[in-house]
Amino acid sequence: MGITPKLTDAERVTLAMMQAMLGFTSEAKWLCHARSHLQRLFPYLPKPPRCNKRLRRAAGLLCQITRLLATDTSVWSGDV
Repeated sequence: MGITPKLTDAERVTLAMMQAMLGFTSEAKWLCHARSHLQRLFPYLPKPPRCNKRLRRAAGLLCQITRLLATDTSVWSGDV
């Protein structure tokens, strides 16, 4: 057993998906936005270096979620 993380992998993936969907290319700007608008949903938001390290480890989960979201929308089968 180790130290219990303050933010679960599911929360990290959710934040990463929201960042991508809302078009934030800068992680610093995204975290600033999240702190001012999502603080009640995510009481703890990590600093960028820590966020990146764990998010890279959750890359497989992120790919699965991206595929699930894509196949559940009209973008997947539309003429886009």
